[in-house]
Amino acid sequence: MLEIERKFLVKELPDLTGCKNSMITQSYSNKRDDFYEIRLRNYDDKKYYLDFKGRGTLIREENGIKITKEQYDKLNIMEKHIVKQRYYIKENIFLDVYKGELEGLIMVEVEGNLDYVTNFKPLKWFDKEVTEDQKYKNRNLFESLH
Repeated sequence: MLEIERKFLVKELPDLTGCKNSMITQSYSNKRDDFYEIRLRNYDDKKYYLDFKGRGTLIREENGIKITKEQYDKLNIMEKHIVKQRYYIKENIFLDVYKGELEGLIMVEVEGNLDYVTNFKPLKWFDKEVTEDQKYKNRNLFESLH
């Protein structure tokens, strides 16, 4: 499956009243220059996934499977985890407020088909686009921003 997304930093938080949200914990079990990203993700300690993401920025391959908590616990051996509160702004706009070591980082992702994503006009609370900036890929955040 293809993932098509753009990423932006956020200059001010929008009104999040009534937005559904999830606490996401994720980790990556491979090196920065490996072809595939291997990601473990946990949503609210209720849903668990193992994902494989290809190289790329705007468009890249993404495949994943749902796993059990027991499988997640066995695979979850990384020392560092990204923790973020994700707000579902619209069906295809996700606002991530990072926690812990990445506190202060706020990014928004816009996902959808190629036409929608490439023609999307940033909302007034969006800041700089970072889609093509490798340091803002989740697996690179700890190395890039510290």
